[in-house]
Amino acid sequence: MNGDTIRNNECTGNACGGAIYVSAYEKNGAELTLTGGTITGNTSAGDGAGIYLHSIDNKSYAKLFISGSPSFGEGNFSTKAGLVQANDKNGGEAVYSSGVRQDIYLAETADTPYSLVVTGRFSNVAKGSIWVWAAKDKHYLTQKPFATKASGVNLQTSDYEVFRNAQPDLLTRCGGEEYLKGKPGTVSTDLQIYWDGGFDVTFLKVDGFNTTPVSGAVFTLKNADSTLTYTATSANGTSDKDTSGNLLDVGTVLFSAVPPGTYTLKETTAPSGYQLRSQSYTVVVGNDGKATVTLDDQELLHTSVGTTKQYRLLNYSAATLKVILKKVVSEDNAPLQGAKFDVLYWDGGVINNSLLNLTSSENGVFWIGNLSAGKYLLHETGYPDNTTHNSGDTEGTILGWWYTMTVSDSGEVNITAQRESKYPS
Repeated sequence: MNGDTIRNNECTGNACGGAIYVSAYEKNGAELTLTGGTITGNTSAGDGAGIYLHSIDNKSYAKLFISGSPSFGEGNFSTKAGLVQANDKNGGEAVYSSGVRQDIYLAETADTPYSLVVTGRFSNVAKGSIWVWAAKDKHYLTQKPFATKASGVNLQTSDYEVFRNAQPDLLTRCGGEEYLKGKPGTVSTDLQIYWDGGFDVTFLKVDGFNTTPVSGAVFTLKNADSTLTYTATSANGTSDKDTSGNLLDVGTVLFSAVPPGTYTLKETTAPSGYQLRSQSYTVVVGNDGKATVTLDDQELLHTSVGTTKQYRLLNYSAATLKVILKKVVSEDNAPLQGAKFDVLYWDGGVINNSLLNLTSSENGVFWIGNLSAGKYLLHETGYPDNTTHNSGDTEGTILGWWYTMTVSDSGEVNITAQRESKYPS
């Protein structure tokens, strides 16, 4: 099809294609080439108001080869009962109130795309003007492919952007755009084209002393081979917004349209007046969009809002204070030599290697140095020979006792909460 016009046809079946039905049940499959012409104003009481593509597998398939200058005009609409009105940021419910727009309907029963094949560049086709509707579990949510491209075709961003997600963004989690950007796939071959779908992943950047939110920290989020890389800055609370235009709370770190998978989160720029954290966090985004964050295999500190976890990323002031740590006998405060300790950030991160495996001297002192005001973990990894711990452990035993250590902004040190677990219950 190149210069023809198919307009104002009506289909009353459940799966028929208001303009064209391409069936998988043909002996050798069925194919349609669309390089021009207009398909518009067609309706269906079922699915596939414009072109209905019915593929089962790579042997029983329907293919639409598309390129050039095809037009779907003012659209093709399904009036099927129960369909949710498609999401269009530019007033779609008012403009398309006659039904749900389905220029191309992908009726595929497998995750691998068979039906829609882009065979060349597009010419004079408006951004987001081809509305593609597909089953969300086959083509959305986890950056699954919605189409393929012919071998040797070098598509540009403008070619991908002619396609628009006809399913509601609320269901498909494709980022709330009025159109969707396809991109070459990295799975199996680069002939697959993917929706830029995914989830919003948020964290909270806080002060390591009083846990107040902090703005201006810059983070990167990358997958294992760095084919997916995101950058975000903790929000200032006055002008930074999410993709829907809503103001972000101060300290919020938002990564948008992140597909499920495992990522590395790293701070690349510290907020003004704070130290840069050297640790990398592991972030796992599940198929439900919920993220889990760990540091050295320990889940990061968080608060819960309903079923959602809000992970706190700590920063410590660049200003430091002199701190003296000393081990004494509880009965008479006499110095105790040979006790071993680690001093860690409150989230379990290593401050530096010089604060690991500290050993108290004959006068009980095991560290003199500078720390920022903040909350820390003090881990007793061993105690001297010829002493008995009050838990009944015998000499030479590795204890693993944990303490909360707070350094105030005046330099006062307070050590509390002796316990066997890392954090207070």
